[in-house]
Amino acid sequence: MIIFHEKFLLALSIGSLLQPKQQAIRDQLMKLFEIVTIFARRWQLGFDSIKIEHINKLKTEFNQTKQFISIVLKPFLPRMIDSPLRALACALQDDFYSNV
Repeated sequence: MIIFHEKFLLALSIGSLLQPKQQAIRDQLMKLFEIVTIFARRWQLGFDSIKIEHINKLKTEFNQTKQFISIVLKPFLPRMIDSPLRALACALQDDFYSNV
């Protein structure tokens, strides 16, 4: 029973991106969420309150972060079980929406 519990905990830590070797992915996902949150908060203040320079900066940061995550996760797509991380990795692929 203990062995099964340890395997379960390991699977949870891997799936939650809590392994040390997954830190880069976790950090980039957090950065992506931060960029989206900043944009959403600015948008709620009204379109007039957003400077085009700030939008362009957020867009550049978003695209760079998205590209990093896509490149890192792409080799793992065939091996990933159906999960939110797989769905995110698929959605971040540049050609994802061209096939829809």
